[in-house]
Amino acid sequence: TETVLGDRQKLTGAILNLLRNAAQHTQPADSIELGYRFTRFGTNQNCRCVQFWVSDTGEGICVEDQQRIFARFTRGQQRRSDGSGLGLAIAKTVAEAHGGQITLTSPQGQGATFYLTLPKMTLPKSPQPPESVALPPIIGL
Repeated sequence: TETVLGDRQKLTGAILNLLRNAAQHTQPADSIELGYRFTRFGTNQNCRCVQFWVSDTGEGICVEDQQRIFARFTRGQQRRSDGSGLGLAIAKTVAEAHGGQITLTSPQGQGATFYLTLPKMTLPKSPQPPESVALPPIIGL
């Protein structure tokens, strides 16, 4: 059986951060979409994974901000909220602590889509579910 192993609360928090960020950067007439799919990533597409996405039809993120907004206490130039600039940094830290990544696509003026990609693992067949899996500590949380 393949599954994603991880901290359910931290992963939920990461997705909620992405949704909150989308809600802060859209107008009432815009839309926000949450979804998932099974796909592959990594070199030679060798890692099977599950990919969650949060997509919105807001103003998008300028190219200059697309890499730097994942740093702690950093906000985009087009900010419309009073956030601390930690939400995307936390989501990135959680994804990386689970062996995954966060990426985004954002054609200027056409909204943004954030992808949280997590590797799937094959569990050995056993009559009992696994007890627990130790994850590396998430620094700064």
